[in-house]
Amino acid sequence: MTLRPHETYWETTADPAGTFRDWLTQSDPWSRAEVVRIAQEVEARSVLEAGPGLFVDYQTHWAYLPEVAYEAVELTPKLAAAGRAIGAAVLDGSILAIPKPDKSVDMAYCRHVLEHLAPEDVPRALAEMVRVAEKAVVVVFFQMAEHGVQVVRDETVAVGTFCNYYGQRYIEGLLADLGVGWTEWTTGGRDWVLTAYLT
Repeated sequence: MTLRPHETYWETTADPAGTFRDWLTQSDPWSRAEVVRIAQEVEARSVLEAGPGLFVDYQTHWAYLPEVAYEAVELTPKLAAAGRAIGAAVLDGSILAIPKPDKSVDMAYCRHVLEHLAPEDVPRALAEMVRVAEKAVVVVFFQMAEHGVQVVRDETVAVGTFCNYYGQRYIEGLLADLGVGWTEWTTGGRDWVLTAYLT
């Protein structure tokens, strides 16, 4: 799979043993616990995480919940290898083309992923998670726009990377286009968590 310019940052820069690990492991324990709470609420027995980074959720939660089958889809070879090294089930692929059949997991989720996609890819990413999930889709955002889309090219991180803002109604509209009408938002710390209920 060929990585596009804004995707290469995670392969060339992300250091599983250094600053990147410290940054992720110390961030937002509330939203990590909230994702698990939602999985329990919908009685999920299988979850798929798209873009797991350094698999912090797996190491802090899912590895201790054997009743829930955890799987991840990861675009970046280096990060996929890091996940496999700690025992996580990892599929090579992208949130834009998840290599799973329709309705093959109870819950699909991503955290801090949509902000870093090219904005034109966000509808497709949501559609893929809705396609593979049976009960719920959960999206964790670390920033929200008042409305619409605010595109930010974060050149301070790496050339071509995105750090975009999305309004709640904009995201709800994309889900409505997919036939999803029941959504809820929760917030704690700095994160916003969207749950799209599919059943």
